[in-house]
Amino acid sequence: PPPLFFSMNMRPYPIPLRLVVSEMCIRDRITVTEDIPEERIGNGFDSHRFQEGDGLMIGGFKVPCGLSFAAHSDGDIVLHAIIDSMLGSLGLGDIGVHFPNTEEWKNPSGKKLYKITDEMIKEKGYSIKQLDIIVILEEPKLTPYRDEIIKSIAEITGLSEANIGLKAKTSEKMGFIGKKEGAACLVVTTLNK
Repeated sequence: PPPLFFSMNMRPYPIPLRLVVSEMCIRDRITVTEDIPEERIGNGFDSHRFQEGDGLMIGGFKVPCGLSFAAHSDGDIVLHAIIDSMLGSLGLGDIGVHFPNTEEWKNPSGKKLYKITDEMIKEKGYSIKQLDIIVILEEPKLTPYRDEIIKSIAEITGLSEANIGLKAKTSEKMGFIGKKEGAACLVVTTLNK
């Protein structure tokens, strides 16, 4: 085939054919609507008071300390906020709609509730692709357990650890968190169809 040219200041320059084909493929892929995955983004929140106990469930990992969460379930604020964000992204209500404080749902693990919710979103044709998590508490410090928490979340969700963002923050001694009465979690979840 004859060489392709473009002009820069009226001087012709040959363009390699593979560059033209690559550019055409990229252009064609971007313009095909079906090739762009449908994405949903959801926000989730959960908080619980502390009580005496043998550790805090955070993302399916028990952080060793003399506290636990006072809750109808295991109180795992991370998994509960993830569930809330997944449901919200598809307009399916919140965790309380699907798992109310009744005898039927007394003491379930966050992992069990996550698996049920994951099946719900899969029935709608979606799967979880990315998590961004903020845990807010004064104590215990989560930095020593960060890698273990991320690994636990990856095992539960099936996500790569690279697709899980986890940050621990304090409330600068303000409010119930600052008074060390409890903890909270915020999550942003991305789902793809």
